[in-house]
Amino acid sequence: MTKRRKRARLGDVLEVSTPRGLVYIHYTYLAEKPRYFETIRVLPGFFTTRPADFTELVNHPRAYFAFYPARAAVSQGLVEVVAHHPVRPEQAFPAVYRWAGASNREGRVLAWRICDGTKEMLVRELSEEQRYLPIYSIFVHDSLVSALTEEWRPEHDCRAEFGPPIRH
Repeated sequence: MTKRRKRARLGDVLEVSTPRGLVYIHYTYLAEKPRYFETIRVLPGFFTTRPADFTELVNHPRAYFAFYPARAAVSQGLVEVVAHHPVRPEQAFPAVYRWAGASNREGRVLAWRICDGTKEMLVRELSEEQRYLPIYSIFVHDSLVSALTEEWRPEHDCRAEFGPPIRH
């Protein structure tokens, strides 16, 4: 019997239990500045049993970035470390991302801020390419499980006037 690790390390593959099955996330980035917190890549698919090898899954092109407190989730036993795969540079942190720039009283996004690390721009309508940008919004564990269960992806939150409430 292996001992459960209580500390997450960059490159860890974490197992998340959802009502639809097991989902895997790859812990890819820990910021030096607290603004960006921790980044994961959500790996595609639901599983009834743990895969024997995660290489193909970790490198899957349909994985997407999200922001999630992975270290706290591991230490609290909310997710389990099941594998470790080195993080390739393009998997560490998204070069460009977006977040709600303006929202109404109901929490609906009216405009998006696009950030490329050096500059920001405000857009009301996202281009096709911008639809796939990661959304800078930190998932708490229950929100992540709900999003995974519903097969939420960043490109689903693309029309500013019809966007969902901001996740906290």
